[in-house]
Amino acid sequence: MSRSPIQTLHPEPQAQLQITGVPIQGYLGTVQLPGIDWGYFLERRQGTLEKCTDLPAYLLLPEVERMLKHTHDQVPHFLINTLMHTGARISEALKLTEGDFRLDARYPEVSIPTLKTRRGRPSKKSTPNRAKRRLVPLMDGAYIDEALRFFATQRRAKSALLFPIDRSTAYRWIKAAAFRLEARGQALSIPVGPHTLRHSFAVNAILNWVPTAVLQEWLGHENRDSTEIYTQVFQTETYHFMARVGYHSGLVDESK
Repeated sequence: MSRSPIQTLHPEPQAQLQITGVPIQGYLGTVQLPGIDWGYFLERRQGTLEKCTDLPAYLLLPEVERMLKHTHDQVPHFLINTLMHTGARISEALKLTEGDFRLDARYPEVSIPTLKTRRGRPSKKSTPNRAKRRLVPLMDGAYIDEALRFFATQRRAKSALLFPIDRSTAYRWIKAAAFRLEARGQALSIPVGPHTLRHSFAVNAILNWVPTAVLQEWLGHENRDSTEIYTQVFQTETYHFMARVGYHSGLVDESK
């Protein structure tokens, strides 16, 4: 299959990961991820949120994909996709520059400035240059292609902000994406905003069995408890765990 001029800027796959499940094509080769019954998790989400009051409202991956499908403007689309692929806080996403992305590396990644203090709000002293940074891997080839197209068409300096907007504008863009779904009869059952996508990134990682210690680093949490909250998505969903438990070793011949 031919590749666009933008796509050819990226090297060919360098490695192949294999985990039993559904194949996902990425820049590092074919990554096998466990299958997820999205309809099941969607059906049980309301009960999960009612039982686990500490668990923040989240979207499931197919819902975010529908938001992206009906967001046609390039900048809002890339912002929504970046929030979902990195788990960045909106204050952090709005500080990203092209120079923060390493897309030509063997293992693509983005360097995100952690701009949150212990009190929970960005510090005035936490500028991107002073802030502690965290690296989030970028494994989705479609997202990397979008980033390359974005950089090529926007033609901003590598040190210039990718999203020179304020928080309220970002919030309006995301709400507009939700309204477009509602107009199509596909209304989301939870309110959405920039932080909803951060929660959605975290839940998506948990559903794909990312260890909480790794997720903690990706999210920039100081306290592990802040990350453990997302594991509550399984509180009303123990069927999948039991399905993995074996009761027949296959080593005993019962016919004898």
